[in-house]
Amino acid sequence: MDSEKIYFAISYLRGIALDYFEPHINEPDLSQSLDFLEDWSVFIQKLSNIFGSYSLKDKDKDMIVAIPFPADEKAVNYFIHFAKYQNQIRWDDHSLQKVVKNALPPRISDELHFSRKDLFTFKSLKRTVMRIDNNY
Repeated sequence: MDSEKIYFAISYLRGIALDYFEPHINEPDLSQSLDFLEDWSVFIQKLSNIFGSYSLKDKDKDMIVAIPFPADEKAVNYFIHFAKYQNQIRWDDHSLQKVVKNALPPRISDELHFSRKDLFTFKSLKRTVMRIDNNY
């Protein structure tokens, strides 16, 4: 039953996640209907909404977007970190380009406007960004 799976899963929670569910179990408010303690899919959604994703793939998507472009290092270091997540999430070229363009510092993004290179693929954008960075 879903409720048994939910209580079993709660038994493995620690820290703030356990602190959140404990009062609902130990001192239930009978005037409230807590569907997240009765329906597995609602429980999973509640966990995700409050504490973040439980999926490693979702974590990789968050991580790739959060990679800062190094201010004092070479662009190649950014693309090394980027590749770790890129291979896991397998986004299309357009999505990868968007993430990189959003991370670029002005010194590079300003130069991209003057580049006469084809920037329609992720590979060409990466090559152009590294060339601009090397020239900088």
